[in-house]
Amino acid sequence: YYRVTAFDTKTPFENESFYSDSQPSDSTPRRNWYVNDTATAADSFTYAGGSDTSYGDGSASKPYRSVAKAMQSVQAGDTVWVDAGLYTDTYVHINNNTETAAFTITADSVTVIGKDSNATVIKPKSTSVTSQKIYGIYADTQTGLLIKNLAVGGADDDGIHFVNVDLSSVIGDSILTVNNSGISVINGSD
Repeated sequence: YYRVTAFDTKTPFENESFYSDSQPSDSTPRRNWYVNDTATAADSFTYAGGSDTSYGDGSASKPYRSVAKAMQSVQAGDTVWVDAGLYTDTYVHINNNTETAAFTITADSVTVIGKDSNATVIKPKSTSVTSQKIYGIYADTQTGLLIKNLAVGGADDDGIHFVNVDLSSVIGDSILTVNNSGISVINGSD
């Protein structure tokens, strides 16, 4: 996206144009996805309860219930808006079922934004397999990720686990109780 604002400072007609949000004509359209728990108190991005069934479509009026469900649809350049709530009910398998995470990012240039790190909490669900590593957020070999305003806690391993992830940012996040590293950035991550 790019934003254009024109200024005309010649008096007596000082003027500022309205903003225009545009996408280059040769770019892939970007999409906003919305996630909300089943409660709507203290929400900022959407005021509808989330659902991972056929009712939820990831729009602001019919948000998904889990970030993991949104990640099934996310493409490069998309943004996922995660409203206030405690997200504990889902996990996805990684690496031949030896690891799990609350959600996994599999596309480049994905942005995940929570309301704030006090209100939006990702807490991965434990599995019955004691040998599995459990992460809050997992990405492997992506670039250009932005994780912002989330709290991650309750992971049996790392809160945020990036493997060979480049040119990415983690901003305004809180790491609550985890059993290993709050944020692990390994294997050539920049």
